[in-house]
Amino acid sequence: DLLMASANIRLQGMAELQRKLGKLQALESLLPAFKAGATHIQGRLQTEPPPISPGHWKKNTTKAQKAAFFIKLRNEGKSVTGGKYRRTGSLSRRWRSAAAVRGNSLRGIVGNTTKYARYLQDKEGPQARFAKRRWRTVQAVIKTEKRAVVGLLQEQLNKLLKE
Repeated sequence: DLLMASANIRLQGMAELQRKLGKLQALESLLPAFKAGATHIQGRLQTEPPPISPGHWKKNTTKAQKAAFFIKLRNEGKSVTGGKYRRTGSLSRRWRSAAAVRGNSLRGIVGNTTKYARYLQDKEGPQARFAKRRWRTVQAVIKTEKRAVVGLLQEQLNKLLKE
């Protein structure tokens, strides 16, 4: 399972930059800023929430869900001590980002290959109710950070237009 989400970005002055440099060179000249934007999103997604507060599990899960979770952990050889889950950091470490020119556009990809990422960081995931207010969802990060990414790209585009 690969957890990803997308957003479309339109930049003012792009047509002018394409006339000045040509379509492919205009896209390639924005690639470093686009990579920086994807890395920015990745960093926000890698932020782990604070430890679960006492009573959180009881309030947000059924006994069957909790039992299934710990059985699955044990079957996979994961760390379970006295019924308590110990964080491994795998979810945060497995976020990756990349950017490339694809045809007539720039494509940035931020994704996670952790099997359970969609349960914690996907707004539409099956455990979204449990994970909300803890892990930041991909959709929420893109919504809140899109302006920052657009700013990086617009700044680079404006700089290129002045050259």
